[in-house]
Parts: sequence; C-alpha cells; structure tokens
Amino acid sequence: MDSLFSFGGLKMTEKKMSLIDRCKQMDIVDFARNNGLAVVNKGRDYRLEDHDSFVFDRRKQRFYWNSQGIGGDIIELTQLFFIDDSIQNPKQRFKAALDYIIKDENKVERVENLHFETQEYKHHPIDYRPLTEKGRSYLKEQRKFPEWLIDYGEQQGLILEMKPRNERKNYIVQDDRLDYAIVFPWKDRHTDQILGATYQGTIVDYERFGKRGVDKRIDINPTPNHGFNVLLGSPKNLKFFESPIDLLSYAALNRETIKDTWLVSMDGLKDAVVGHYVREAVTELAPKEEFPESIEICVDNDRAGHVFWDKVHRLGVSNPFTGKAVYFEPNLPNDWQVPREYQTIYEEVGKEMRVAPEAIMAIHKIENNLTDTNQIVSFGEIQGVFAKKLAPKEKAQSIVVKEKCIEAAQQLKSCEKSDGTYDFDRFYRGKGKINEQIQFSLKAKHYFEGYKNHEHEFVSEVKKDWNDQLKHEIQQQAIRKQKRAMLFQQGRQQERE
Repeated sequence: MDSLFSFGGLKMTEKKMSLIDRCKQMDIVDFARNNGLAVVNKGRDYRLEDHDSFVFDRRKQRFYWNSQGIGGDIIELTQLFFIDDSIQNPKQRFKAALDYIIKDENKVERVENLHFETQEYKHHPIDYRPLTEKGRSYLKEQRKFPEWLIDYGEQQGLILEMKPRNERKNYIVQDDRLDYAIVFPWKDRHTDQILGATYQGTIVDYERFGKRGVDKRIDINPTPNHGFNVLLGSPKNLKFFESPIDLLSYAALNRETIKDTWLVSMDGLKDAVVGHYVREAVTELAPKEEFPESIEICVDNDRAGHVFWDKVHRLGVSNPFTGKAVYFEPNLPNDWQVPREYQTIYEEVGKEMRVAPEAIMAIHKIENNLTDTNQIVSFGEIQGVFAKKLAPKEKAQSIVVKEKCIEAAQQLKSCEKSDGTYDFDRFYRGKGKINEQIQFSLKAKHYFEGYKNHEHEFVSEVKKDWNDQLKHEIQQQAIRKQKRAMLFQQGRQQERE
C-alpha cells in the first residue's frame, strides 16, 4: 500500500462553494474566541480551557475533540457549539451554521493574514540535567518503575530532568508548572538527533492540573509525526502507546518477551505518528527483504482508546515479498477483564432468559466498555441497548445495568442459532448505518467467542492503562511476598512446637 490513510470529498454547486469558501477563510481560533469559547495557547497547541482533549490545529484550520472522537472545520465547530439542538435536519443545521459564521465575517481574522514560520526543533540540553533523587523517586515511588528500567533510560539518554525554571537559559515558560519535570527526548534512531521532547510534571496538584493531577506537555516546535521511542533490536514488531510513561510501563511488564520491537509514544492518539513509524520500519527492513511482522495499538482501555482503535483497525501494510497484508492489532491493557460486580447479573439474567451470559457481556463490552453510562465507546452512531451516540453537548446518563442486560437478552433470544451462537448481524440490523452495523456485529462475535473460550477474568477493578497495570503488578508481588513470608514463619513456628 502506498498510503495508510485516505480521505474522500464532496461535490458542491458553485454558489454553495462560494459561501463555504468565505466561511473557511475565517480563522477557526479567532472565530472560536470571538464567540465566547475559552481558547488557551500552549506552545503550538490551542486548546479549550475546560476540555484539555479539545485541540485546534491552526495550520490546518481544524479542531479535534479526542475524548469524544470527533473533529472538523469551522462549519462543524459552529454546528457543535452555536446551533440550537432543536434544528435536527442536517441540511438546515448546515445552512444555519453558514449563516452564523457569515454574520460576523468582518470581525474575524482571515486565514490569509496568518503567518506560520516553519521552524526546526531546537534541542536545548543546557536546560536539562541528569535525574536527581527527586526525579528518580518520582519514577520509582509514584510510577513504580524498577531500578533497571530507570538506569537503562538514563544510560541511553532517554530519561532526563528539567532544571528549575530560574536556571534555564533557552526555554521560556510563563509559570512554574514545569519547575520539576521529567524529560523524555524524542530521538532519531539513526542519528541520535533530538527531534522533540515530552515533559512530565512531578508536582501533584488536582486543583491546578485537573483530574490528571500533574502537568504534562510537549516541547515547542517538535518535529511533526514523531515521538518518544525505544528500539530493541530490529523494527519487526511495532507497538504504539499514548505516552512515554505507558511505553516504559509496558517495557517493565514485558521485559522478558520484548524482542526486535520498536516501542513508540504518540503523545496522544495520532494516526499520523503510527503511519510515519510504520513507513520507517518498512524502509529500514526492505534492503534485507524483511517486513514488519506485527503492528499493535497499545492505547488505554477507555473510551478514547477504543474510539481510536475503531478508526485504525482496518488499516495495514502489504508485504511486497509475500503478498500478505500485516494488519493493525489491538493490545489494550486488560481488555479481557470484566468487573466482578456484574458477574452475578450476567449469570442470573442469562439463566432466566435462557441466553448465554457471554453474549450479554459481549454486547455490554462493545457498546460502553462494561460501564454504567449510556455513552457509546465506539467510533460510530449505533443506537445500542446499553449505549448510543450522544449529541456533542449531551451529557452521559447513568443506566441500570441489570435492566439493560434483560433488554439485550430479549433481543439476543430472537437471534439465537441452533448451534448456541448468535446472529449478531441480525441483532444490530437497523441500529445504525450499514458499515457500523457490520463493525459492531464483528466486534460482538469477537468478544463472544473470547468469553466462551474463557479468555476473560472477573476482577474487582479493571486497570485501564499500562502504568496502572504496572502499579497493580507491583502491589500483587508485594502481597505474594508477604504471604510467602507468613507461611515461612508459620512453618518455622510449627517446627519449634
């Protein structure tokens, strides 16, 4: 395949194009600010102050609301925030958006007047220092990184620490959020050139930094489509993560099995980063007539992660030496874990309705990721049993899981086959667009078969990202060590008696 990603377009009349062009000639950031949206500037990024995952790309004149899996241009932004929800007809909403934009045409900055200087990333090692005890303690105590991993990161120049703000020479920040921060440089594996950097704050302050608790950001003018990365051997296996912390957590968890692997952080959910490193791997392996063997998407097991996976799951690259395609595969942390609080509900409803509990679980999983809200976790507009596609400004509502399980079981009953499986195509028929019906049907079949084969486990809490999983594993190791010590002491005591 020459390209990993392709996009389609729409034909419009000359009159409509003229009006649309006038709208698209207005700067999306200036328009948003003029209409009351709290847009803040963070380096090259423009974000909504109240929604950290809402990003404006001023160069492309588009927005991306990553947590919601939506994005678009100035017209779609207008429909999202400024057009009354009572206008449901798509054509009417589109026209209303054009009218809304045009009415203040002369008050908004024009795209043609914006000037962007293309600057290469400027590495500034003068502002960095080796890990101090404070930095090492943060990685070891709060992130639970093992000593060998921290030592490896230091030796390879992959983990540094930023100097206090008053000691920096070239890097300017407006506040003290990054006075104490870990630095993860983005290295070019061929030249060792630094192409960017991720900064991970170490000061925990939920009031200042929101639910994340710490400040996190990317350095100014990073090289596009790159990220923090670690290559172990040959790039035959590629794994993509949301952050350097998750990448290194995965490495800690899988130290014994990682071989010929390129670990890459996207610093978010960026398909362009995936495309770049896949192409790099293909190019590097080609002279030896080799090709990537696997490409894994190792994003968080949450709504944003599942939406991203849905967007890229059909992508892949064709091996010119074998003619076979290598498709992207999911590797979400604990994707096969099921909250124990629902186990009895599945079993009771399944027994009462004479429906396989695993089928109910599968529907619950693919619609809202085994949660108790009505927000769909997939990239689509399916109107499901447990969840649905919410309107942009519609808030998620709580659901009664047992009631929804009964409803799902009733519908599954009519889709049951003679061999004990289910016709998921029939289950999702009429619940959305045909492509999305097919997608949901395939996903339901996938999880149903996995649950039937006992690939899942019931747990008290599902750990959603790789660092949480690492912390859990460390905790479990400590518990097992404590139990072994107790058994040893009991044995010694019995010997004395």
